[in-house]
Formats: sequence, structure tokens, C-alpha cells
Amino acid sequence: MIQFNLIEDGWISVTQLSRSTTRKVGIRELLNKAVSYRGMQGTTPLETAAIYRILIAFIHSAYLHQAPPQDVAALENWERIWQEQNFDEEIINMYCDHSKQLFNLFDDTRPFFQDQNLMGKEESISSLMAHISSGADATLFNHNTNASSIRLGFDQAARAVITIQSFGLAGTKGSQVSFNDAPCARGIMFFVEGNTLFETLMLNLFERDLRSHRMKQRDKDAPAWEQSNPFASDPLRPYGLLDHLTWHNRRICLVKPIDNDNLVTQMIYAPGLKTSDPKKTVRDVFNPFHHWRAKAGVDETGEKSDRSHSPLVFRQDKALWRDSAVLFELPSDDDSRDKPPASLAWVRELAEEGIVPYEQSYRLLAVGACTKPGQDKTFFYRAESLPLPMKYLDRSLSELISDLGTATKQAEDVGKLLNRCAFLLAWLIRTPSTPDTQFNESNKDFEKQELIDAKFARGKNERSKDREAQQVYQLFSAFGVERLYWSQLEAHFYRLIQDLPNDPEAAKEKWREYLKRIARAAFNQAITYAGTDRRAQRAIVKAEEQFQFGLARLLNIKRVDSMNGGETNVTN
Repeated sequence: MIQFNLIEDGWISVTQLSRSTTRKVGIRELLNKAVSYRGMQGTTPLETAAIYRILIAFIHSAYLHQAPPQDVAALENWERIWQEQNFDEEIINMYCDHSKQLFNLFDDTRPFFQDQNLMGKEESISSLMAHISSGADATLFNHNTNASSIRLGFDQAARAVITIQSFGLAGTKGSQVSFNDAPCARGIMFFVEGNTLFETLMLNLFERDLRSHRMKQRDKDAPAWEQSNPFASDPLRPYGLLDHLTWHNRRICLVKPIDNDNLVTQMIYAPGLKTSDPKKTVRDVFNPFHHWRAKAGVDETGEKSDRSHSPLVFRQDKALWRDSAVLFELPSDDDSRDKPPASLAWVRELAEEGIVPYEQSYRLLAVGACTKPGQDKTFFYRAESLPLPMKYLDRSLSELISDLGTATKQAEDVGKLLNRCAFLLAWLIRTPSTPDTQFNESNKDFEKQELIDAKFARGKNERSKDREAQQVYQLFSAFGVERLYWSQLEAHFYRLIQDLPNDPEAAKEKWREYLKRIARAAFNQAITYAGTDRRAQRAIVKAEEQFQFGLARLLNIKRVDSMNGGETNVTN
């Protein structure tokens, strides 16, 4: 019989502390030696998050399986394990032995995370992997459009199965079959990372009482592998954290390879678990690893919605660090306010109890995909790691969050100024006159589209409007100021996060200098691309004047007055 057991066989890549080499291990070895590993990672960011979900569910279940059960997230138990710097090897091994058969990927009666009784047409394994084109799916990373050629090793197949259960997107299959979004789809997953894999797992083993997240049946809660029927429909599901972490969003049955090459090419595939309440999906439950923004009556796309909250998502035009002040704020548990990631709230509770020190610094790992709302289309995967000095979670140091928010607002304001002045430069080069509307930083509502409306709404025909507007936009886009500005700021913002708790005034002054220098460099790039003819030179003088004045006003810095050669201090 073909065997591949996730408890014993290597399928998770871990990086060793002693040297920067990686190796693949099973769940038993990973948990028993977690303190000797720096971290673990999947082939894609989504795989990494999906593996974390399985490991967290496994650890909770191992301790709950003891007689009497031990809640690993009870503060006294958590603190004891943290101080010992290792999971209890006896508890882990007993649960591994007890569950071993349930983790066989090709078990004859109950293959791991699959439905052995699933009937239907065999198809390519490629549908489990969003980065590979399949059928009508758009190509993301892999441009091999021959789905039948996809062949997965057993370890790859195991990771693909658990990842699609966490991140599969809603869509249709033919005219009759439709899939729902998986629990982690269309939102960013947040994990607190420590200095070892043991610390990372522990920092995300938060309390299972998640009634505020609409999971209220803790007494029924169990991981899918312990449930007699993980596909049983119940309006109360998911019962709790363990049910949510191991939710079977797809019915999958891997077809066992008939030769000895240990490669999987085919499967049977169908929609998985749905709640029996037709008005409720698993995404109506608050995923505790998401940051839920209170947006009454509006969803993440800006459309009207009955949902009171929507998860923070990755956007194509905005890096996550620009929302860091929102993430660190951690509002109280109130249905009218944001719901922060449970791991962040848990780490703050540990600090307040004196179990982890406020002087410690961790990292906040953000994992997810940028998708097209309502469609089975993924633009990119992303994993970002933000510094997390624990002092930001100290309620008595709330001014740190305020300072961080001010810094990000300064960056946003300077970015808008840069865009407006670069657009003005392109405007004056491509068109003969200065816009009628006053163009300066104090006009907060003055945006690019309004510039075009002001210029082209005066009796010109549509074809002329489109042509001139397109020329302005093309030149503005060629300047590339926005891309250069934000990409250069990211590393400096991470430094600001780390420096603010130690010397706020010096950190804020250094940040203003970075903003000035990087914005200046980006605008200089636009000037370089503008050209050297007479019209370009006149445009540069006018746009430069607006940029200098706006930058000085926003950052309260001295600017060189080109009219008299002296310095003028511009204050807000």
C-alpha cells in the first residue's frame, strides 16, 4: 500500500538555527525540535500560512487529548511551556501515535484532508495550485498551460491539499457546480514571529474562546481529523478555532499513482463543506488571524454590504506598512470597532501579565493574496514582515501609535503632493496653458482627474479630450515618481518603527529628512525625464515652485526661496 504520512515523513521545509540550511521534516520531528529551527516555509506564502494553521490545530489538540485535558492557551500552562522552551515531548509523541493513521495521505479508508467516498471524473491535480494555469484560470506564475503535465511529489501534494482548503476562491466548475471562498480567502493572515519556530508557534497559540468571532460552540470544537464526519452540515459550524483551522472547503480525493514514481497527477474534485444556513458562509465568521476593519454597510470593495466588518487585504497600489498604525492600535472588543488579529491581542495579554517583556521585539508576518473581488482571479501572492517592538502594545505608551500614525500620514501627504506636482509638470509640457484651478497643497481635493475635467470640459470634442488627456497621463506615468517614492520609503519606515520607542523626537526628525530626500529624488527624476526645450523648462520652474512650497509646508522645514536666494521657514 502506498504510504505518505504527514506525521513521520518530510513535507515541511525548516531552516536550522545552527546553519542556514533547510531540510524537510514531518510534524513529530518539527514539534519535538521546534526550538532548534529558525522557522519554516512553504513553496508559496499561502502554503506557509496553511501549514501554520495545521500545526496550531495539532498542538492545541495534542494537549487537549491528555487525561485530564490541558488547555495550552491557559496562562499558567502557556507560561510553563514558554519557560521550558520546548513542547512536552511525551504529550506530542502520544498524540502523534494516536493520530498517525489519520495523517496518511493515501489511507484506504480516510486519507488526510480528503473524501475517500468522492465519486466523479478524474482530472488534473493542477486545480489545487492557483499559481499554475488550469482550464479557464488565468496564468499567475507558471506559464505551463498543459494541465495534464503537472506532476506533484507526495510532499507537494500534501501542501497543495491543505492550502486549497484554506485559500481556495469561490468560482464555478461547468454550469452546475460552484465553490465557496475558503476561510482565509481574500484577507491577510497575521502571525507573530519569534526568534525560533518554537517561539512563533507559541506566540500564536491564543485562547480558544472566540465567541466574539462568532464561534460559540467550544464544547463541540475539534479538528477535522478527529470528527466522525468533517463534512457534516450544521448551522452552528464552525464550532470553534480547531474546526475553523481545519475547515474542509473542498472535497478532494487524490488518485493513487499506479507506478513507482511517487508522483500524483490526477484527483477527483468537488465543492466541500458549507453551513446548512443558506445565508451564512464560513467567511461570515471572523477569521481570528485577519484584521477586521469596521466599515458599516460597506465591504472591502467599497460596495454596500450587510457585513459590519471586512478584512484588511493586500492591494496592488499600496504596501501594508502604510496601515501599520491601524494594526498596532488594538481596539477593545466592540462590534462597532476594528477586530485586530487574535495573535496580536494575545501577545499584548502575555505582556500585561508579565510573561513576555515589553522590551522584547518580535515580527509581524502578513501573508495573503491580492484577488479580484467576487472572482476566481489572483493578481499576486505576498508575504511581508513588519518589526513588532512590544512597546507598541503597551497601553500606557499610546503616543507611540499616534506618532506612527502621524508619520504614515506625513508620507501619504507628501506622496500626494509629489503626484500632483509631477502631474502639473506633465500638464504644462503637454498643454499650452496653466490650469484655471488653483494648484497648491492647500487645495486638498485637487486630484488628477479634476485637472483633466477643468481643462477639457470647455467645449472640446470627446476625441480631442481623450487624446490630450491620454498624452498627459502617459507622460506622468513615464515619470514613475509614485513607484520610486514608496519603494524607497519602506526600509526607512521599518527603521522608524524600531527607533520610535527609544528616542521619539530624533526618530521623527530623521523620518522627515527621509521624506524630504526621497520625495526630492523622485521629483528630480520627473525633471530629468521632462526634457530640455523651452516649454519643458518653463513647466519645470512652475512645478518646482509648487513642490518646494508644499514640501516645506507639510514637513515644517526651511526651503530655498528661488526669488531672493534666502531661506524661508514655512510653518503649518
